[in-house]
Amino acid sequence: MILRVSAVRPPTGQVFRVERSHRPVWYAKYRVPDGRRVEKKIGPAWGGRGRPPVGFFTKRAAEAWLRDGLD
Repeated sequence: MILRVSAVRPPTGQVFRVERSHRPVWYAKYRVPDGRRVEKKIGPAWGGRGRPPVGFFTKRAAEAWLRDGLD
């Protein structure tokens, strides 16, 4: 008798910035435990100095958004 155990991988992902015609936007690409790949828009990228306005994301904020979503 052979017992097969399927290993469930923890979700993983990355964030990347896309230059759109109007403004740059952060996207998240991640894989869920059942194996599907998901790509989702996070929001507009902030490229200026200082604290971003409400609704804009720095790279660090986009990575935190992804971490929260994967947990």
